[in-house]
Amino acid sequence: MMPGTETIAPPASINRLRSQVTMYGDYDPDQPVRVEVPVSMHLSFWDILGLLSYTSGVCVAYDEMDDDDYLRQSVQFGLMRYGASAIKIQALSAWRAYYGNGSADGPSPEFLHRLGTAVTRTFGVTSKDGAA
Repeated sequence: MMPGTETIAPPASINRLRSQVTMYGDYDPDQPVRVEVPVSMHLSFWDILGLLSYTSGVCVAYDEMDDDDYLRQSVQFGLMRYGASAIKIQALSAWRAYYGNGSADGPSPEFLHRLGTAVTRTFGVTSKDGAA
């Protein structure tokens, strides 16, 4: 697996200052002024599958697998919650479960195969693009 790499944009590309927004960009009049900082991540199929299946707060249901926007937003949420080391661990867990070697309380291989099809459709990467 290619680990996720974090790239912080040079200062010239940092976006405008915004007031009254949370860290996630939602309106909140009690928040301080914040600056939007773009971050670029390079994720493999397994990284994305791990984010979608093991991130606390992300709960992809079968009917949501057809919603590309929901999947993209869920990955973004996962990226904000975890750093590269955790993403690598989640990717390995997803890889094991995908091939039937996961824990009993984790997602089923059938669920992960279906979610993997959605990952390929939405992000253009496949399980054959590299090992976890």
